[in-house]
Amino acid sequence: MRRKFNDSLAVTRDILNPRNQLARFVERKTTQAKQVAGETVQAAKQNAPVLGIVGVGVLLFAARRPISRWFSSLRKSKIKKPKSK
Repeated sequence: MRRKFNDSLAVTRDILNPRNQLARFVERKTTQAKQVAGETVQAAKQNAPVLGIVGVGVLLFAARRPISRWFSSLRKSKIKKPKSK
């Protein structure tokens, strides 16, 4: 009886040891993070065309001023004709 109690006490101490609790917590969170990352990759693969269109839209939106300036400079260069002799 005493040996069983001591064995149970040793197991309980091992479970309640803060270092072991931290290790189990990190292991659980790592597993969850890997699962979420895997699901995210699958969702991205399934929706690749939509993500590509959205990415191009965001890129064009971010570059709208430089593009606008470029078009303006093209128009100005076409309007200004070199003088003929």
